[in-house]
Amino acid sequence: MASEPDLVIGMDIGTTYPGYACQFKDRFRRNPTNICMHKWSQFAYKTKTCVLLKTNGELDSFGDKAEKKFSREFDNDRDLAYDNRLFYRNLKMYFTAEDDCWGWNRYKAEDYFSRTTPLKDVLSKFIQGLKDHCFKHFFTQRRIQINEDKIRWVITVPAIWNENAKSVMRTAAEMAGIPGDQLVLALEPEAAAVSCFYLPEEERAVIGGLGQVGDKFMIIDLGGGTVDITAVEVISVSPQRQLKEIIGANVGAWGGQRINDAFAQVCRDVFKDNNGQSVFKDCKKTYLLKMDNLFEGEKDSILKDARKNPHKYDEYFKITKSGLFFKPEIIQKVLFQETLNMTVKHLVEKMKAIQAENIQNIILNPFYSVLRGAVLFGHQPNILKSRISRYTFGVETNEPFDPNRHRSEKRWVADDGTVYAKNVFSSHVTIGQVVSVGDSQPPHVYVSIYPDQKFITLKIYQSKEKAPQYVTDPSCMLLGELIVALPKPFGESTKKVAVTIVYGGTELTVVGKEKAFGITYTTRIKFAHEN
Repeated sequence: MASEPDLVIGMDIGTTYPGYACQFKDRFRRNPTNICMHKWSQFAYKTKTCVLLKTNGELDSFGDKAEKKFSREFDNDRDLAYDNRLFYRNLKMYFTAEDDCWGWNRYKAEDYFSRTTPLKDVLSKFIQGLKDHCFKHFFTQRRIQINEDKIRWVITVPAIWNENAKSVMRTAAEMAGIPGDQLVLALEPEAAAVSCFYLPEEERAVIGGLGQVGDKFMIIDLGGGTVDITAVEVISVSPQRQLKEIIGANVGAWGGQRINDAFAQVCRDVFKDNNGQSVFKDCKKTYLLKMDNLFEGEKDSILKDARKNPHKYDEYFKITKSGLFFKPEIIQKVLFQETLNMTVKHLVEKMKAIQAENIQNIILNPFYSVLRGAVLFGHQPNILKSRISRYTFGVETNEPFDPNRHRSEKRWVADDGTVYAKNVFSSHVTIGQVVSVGDSQPPHVYVSIYPDQKFITLKIYQSKEKAPQYVTDPSCMLLGELIVALPKPFGESTKKVAVTIVYGGTELTVVGKEKAFGITYTTRIKFAHEN
């Protein structure tokens, strides 16, 4: 990756609203806040996270255009739309599973007719649409010449995502034509923090600081899919701005889309026919889509309306010629309350940490701060000097069996008679550990068991436990494999590999070094989703 790009292009692929922004290097140096964002409509710098594909997988359209085109074609001829179109929306929601906190194996996207497609294929087409649109509107139409090899691309991802999920996004971006060595993934709450750190001086003064060494602030990113919370401290302002994470990124899957889902469920529960069946059961899906969009546009004003007009409606709801009206305070209580309660509960749980760290400011990030922060992060990817690990990372290994330490079912005997304990979790990075960006953790040495071994396959795991004993423990999840080639036997019958985990950036790096010849192999982790 180029140490200093000529141009940074940031993409915030939100659950509901995506957008892109760009900034040239010289403009960043003169005025970091002068960032170009595309205006999709009179009032919005973001579009919809929707993509319309042809049945052969080719991109037809994306964003608002895709949604409107699909709705029109579906209303005209449902069967024709079924035969010729694949329509997807809210793509990032496929990365979460409420019934499984490790639900990252759900790498399939469902179109509007419930047909499944590999998620990376759909994401790649959406990213391709954003990328092509950016080139067309910012450069081609303005006849601006750019060297594509000197572009740094930044795509934001939720802090809740693990390495497998990040790998899916990276793979999709590369499939869309973004070179892997020019791509950086930025965590959404961190991007928002960077954006706040670069606010103009007068705006920072209104907040109460953020520009001096020692200033601490918490960012609450209220997104469509998740609520992300992180806290940072300013450790340097000159000659280079730098932050450190003081409270690790915490995420809850109760973003704005849950409110939309609750609204749809209320409608299904309230409106039923004489047989007790929801009248929405046979309703055209495009009507539901339009209703969801109307609600999305109005829900920001519902809480204000409930406070200003607490008795505006005397009934639960009423129907007039102009539309369907729900009682605002009922809407507030039924739809918003769970999301609000979960967010407040999460903040209360963090209050001890907030008080212990003496955090002066809590900031609800503005709508475009993640997108703007992505661009700023691209100019200074090491602005976060250190992070707090959200997981324990380690390698599956065998070690000499000790009946006082190991469970009997983990005992096994090798061909040479040596007794081992299998499935042992060898920790490299511990949850809660402060890790400096780019620093390598102390290497762990692993040895081959068989004299004629040609490879050592190292399985990389993560856990939310501080000290898991076995990779088969419920908290452990397989991330991927690192395969290291071994030399032909000479002298010693066993061969050794030193494994180092480089953690602290937004992505995990694992290095395997064969000890006999001191060769560091250029290997890549084969992530679980690639199997």
